[in-house]
Amino acid sequence: MKTKTVAVNILVTAGAVMVVFAVGSAHAFNEGDVAKLKDKKECKGCDLSGANLCNANLDSANLMMANLEKADLRNFKPGKLTYDQLYGTKLSGAKWRDGQECKQGSVSQCIRD
Repeated sequence: MKTKTVAVNILVTAGAVMVVFAVGSAHAFNEGDVAKLKDKKECKGCDLSGANLCNANLDSANLMMANLEKADLRNFKPGKLTYDQLYGTKLSGAKWRDGQECKQGSVSQCIRD
């Protein structure tokens, strides 16, 4: 009986460790997507969650349906960045131009206090 309890404890611990790693990687941006954005100003549907885009030139960039959750967008240069270019873009937890954080549920626009 004691062997079964130890085996169950090991499985529960292993499962918990796997969950921690899965949650930790949920906001991991793709380096290729960041390079694509900087080079081509095109990143439709990209994963940029948690990326440091501070001071980035996003003038006319296509970010439709991209994930920018928890990204650092402080001091970005918006230029001609329009609602259409941010259509469907997830912005929850992103730091906006002025340093304020976008509220949970921010999509296509940063909702702040």
